[in-house]
Amino acid sequence: MRSLRKNLLLWLLPATFLVGMLASVGTYWGVYLELEDILDDQLRYIAHHVNIDSNTPPVTLKNTIIMNGDDDKVILEVWKNQRREFSSNSRVDFVPPSKTGVVNEAVKGEVWHTFVLENEGRLVRIAQSQNVRFEALASLAIHLFWPILAMLPLLAFFLWFGIGYGLRPLQHIIEELKRRHAKSLEPIMPVQPVKEIQPFIEALNDLLKRLNHTFLLQERFIADAAHELRTPIMGLSIEMEVMVRETDPIAQQKSLSQLQQGIARLSHLVQQLLTLTKIDPQKSLQMSAPINLVSLCKSVIGEFVVSAGRKNIDLGMAAQCDVTVMGYPDDLKIVLNNLVDNAIRYIPENGKIDLSVYKNNKNITLEVSDNGPGIPKSERLRVTERFYRGKHPNIQGSGLGMNIVKHIVEHHHAELYLLDVKEGTGLCVRIVFMKS
Repeated sequence: MRSLRKNLLLWLLPATFLVGMLASVGTYWGVYLELEDILDDQLRYIAHHVNIDSNTPPVTLKNTIIMNGDDDKVILEVWKNQRREFSSNSRVDFVPPSKTGVVNEAVKGEVWHTFVLENEGRLVRIAQSQNVRFEALASLAIHLFWPILAMLPLLAFFLWFGIGYGLRPLQHIIEELKRRHAKSLEPIMPVQPVKEIQPFIEALNDLLKRLNHTFLLQERFIADAAHELRTPIMGLSIEMEVMVRETDPIAQQKSLSQLQQGIARLSHLVQQLLTLTKIDPQKSLQMSAPINLVSLCKSVIGEFVVSAGRKNIDLGMAAQCDVTVMGYPDDLKIVLNNLVDNAIRYIPENGKIDLSVYKNNKNITLEVSDNGPGIPKSERLRVTERFYRGKHPNIQGSGLGMNIVKHIVEHHHAELYLLDVKEGTGLCVRIVFMKS
């Protein structure tokens, strides 16, 4: 498992070392330029303090700065009429000086910094090798860089414990979460809020809030489902006992018919419950696909044509507009299945169910209308609630169909309307897919 502390240390330590090196290089470069000027001034100083006795040939020097064995570092020469009269190091063969001042000369591939001064008709040259200066700079660089290298272990030590101290608020959050029980989904309230981890805390609290809402919905769903399942199961048990006790074949047939109806109702309820649990409200529409609504309607009509035929119901398309919407084909098919199934259940024989797809004000509309009893306006707000069946006790149903329709429509960012049909009685369920 990767360690955040180690990752921070692996980034901070090289970065700190690099900054220190850059600072040292900058200091080194500044000192190098300053040292060049100082050493050039030293050459001038030596040249100005050379006293020449020209009365006794060959030339001798009076009260001159003693080299103290450093003749390989600084060389003194005296020239007259392009002839060298004196040299502190005859091993280096300089050409005769052509001008006074600071001049850089190359002798056998080695660069020398020289300063030439005219003194009593002679030219005095003071020379210093570039290699000597590099040696001085190398010694200086060691003094600049070794403290940085020596401080790396100490820096790593302080960074390690400093990062650990900075991560303590996260450790406090971990300890608080460990102390909580499974159903404790209250927001996390740190004692000392830290600006850098506040977005993390807010995101975690938002997740806890959504989880709490989901758990409450699940608890409510389980309680409602248990309540709704209890009634048909008890009914089946009673019908089974009655059928076993009956000796009259006609009474047994009647009990068997009621038992079959109870089993069908229970099967439908379980199927609707399973459908409701499969609806995922977290699915993103970015992963959706284009759906041709006319093709989807014809597919649903084909599946229900036999059921509609048993009651001699005219099931078909009223308006067809070749349009597509973005969504989930399986979910929208569940919507149409529930709407058509409800219509078949509630309208009387010889009824009519029309499916329509059209565009209105650039919005796409899907409608399922019938000529059944309809839904009173006072009940239209409640029919989308779970297990609400309205005032039709004789009609077998689960009370979940419209609730499933509502959830899927909302997830597709569409709008659901329950309206009266334009002519006669009946219900028109309109779904409007808003233009994005």
